[in-house]
Amino acid sequence: LTGIFLLFNTIGTYLRSWLLAFFAVLFLLTSPLLTYYSINFIADLPALSISIISLCLFFRFYQKQRNYLFYMALLTGTLAVLMKASSLVPLGLLYFFSLADLTGLHRFLGTRKLFVNRIVPAVTLVVSVVLIFGWYRWALAYNLDNTNTVFLLTVLPIWEMTSEIIVTGK
Repeated sequence: LTGIFLLFNTIGTYLRSWLLAFFAVLFLLTSPLLTYYSINFIADLPALSISIISLCLFFRFYQKQRNYLFYMALLTGTLAVLMKASSLVPLGLLYFFSLADLTGLHRFLGTRKLFVNRIVPAVTLVVSVVLIFGWYRWALAYNLDNTNTVFLLTVLPIWEMTSEIIVTGK
């Protein structure tokens, strides 16, 4: 609910139309995928909601230039990726614009400078990346050590399947 409320508030602030914001959020809420996963307890919906919160906080940071909003956006985005790897796409936008600003490429993107001090944001970005890589590396090692295939963390290509599995599905 927090992600939906922040998305409504962010869209309403940006478009200056609460009616359009209502219909945009309503469009998201009536998504069959969102409706299907909302009744199940899996990490897809919480990760999506936390990613939405992260994007809304980053948008607020871009508007107000308050560093705590950037750190909160980075924290929530990192938590979303730790829950579900597919949430890396919204966090990737945060990484892209932050790294473009830190390296001076923001001039080519046509955006204004985000950070006055470059060291602290750069360190927090590195810590976020290290946490994410460390967590997924640990999960892969855990699966290999315990011969556990419950957590599917790799790709299962069709060319490595036997013909029996391809034909019968068993």
